[in-house]
Amino acid sequence: MRLKSTLAIVAFTLILVAAPDADAQSPCSIALDEGLKAYEIGRFDQVAELLSECTQGGRQATRREQVEALRLVAMAWIGADYPERAESAVQKLLELKPNFESTLRDPLRFAQMVEQTRLVEANQQVTSVSKKSESILLAPAT
Repeated sequence: MRLKSTLAIVAFTLILVAAPDADAQSPCSIALDEGLKAYEIGRFDQVAELLSECTQGGRQATRREQVEALRLVAMAWIGADYPERAESAVQKLLELKPNFESTLRDPLRFAQMVEQTRLVEANQQVTSVSKKSESILLAPAT
């Protein structure tokens, strides 16, 4: 009887140890946490470096993580006074999530850049034969 209970305890322990951790963070999620900390203390140049793989879809980044990484990178470039780089990040963000909306916690310059980029992109949209709205620069010449 004692052997059975010992085996049951060992088996149960192995199951707990071998089971994937439900609270485990993805590599991109960890990088986002680190990037946010760097942003909050003003190390804007580190933000883009920390999140480079997440913004490009690496590190098994989900779409949501990519959007958040691009948002954080754009805000960091604004903070570092690199508006061209910030605009590039915002463009990528809007390509990934066209209906992205800034929040009240976002810097005003970022919110304005998102709206301005959206307006510029809206002026460059065409509808193709398939009735799909796409950038005039990316639309096939048919």
